[in-house]
Amino acid sequence: MQQANPSTKERALDELRSLGLLDSEPAERFNRVTRLTQRLLNVPSAAITLMDEDRSWYLSRQGLDNPATSREDSFCAHAILGTDIFQVADATKDQRFFNNPFVTGPSALRFYAGCPFAGPSLFWAPCACSTPGLESFPPTTCRAFAIWPAWSKARLLP
Repeated sequence: MQQANPSTKERALDELRSLGLLDSEPAERFNRVTRLTQRLLNVPSAAITLMDEDRSWYLSRQGLDNPATSREDSFCAHAILGTDIFQVADATKDQRFFNNPFVTGPSALRFYAGCPFAGPSLFWAPCACSTPGLESFPPTTCRAFAIWPAWSKARLLP
């Protein structure tokens, strides 16, 4: 996996820590956003993910059982390296993910989409989907999906 520049990564982690959200109790203001995303995009799961040194921790999650995953296994760790929507059409055919435990295990994840939220550590991951046949969001959904992070950031963060 490509890694973020160390100084960029340290700044991002400092920013994340300064928000005081990591390992916080569930908050309805975040849960509202993930529930709405899940319903509007018609996907089985939606999350707002915080990336620290070792893990992806879900600030809010719908349709996901575990509160965190290792950064090494996280799809979000790849997506935060860019600035646009990151989509994986079929994780079983993608060299980065074909042997990922979320792909090979009970989750059977196939399609994934996510996009940066508020910098390289706070990550909006609204879709981790095992629904057969979904390979990408249509352009209109991508445009709508792309506005969520900015909208959410303005309303949810201090």
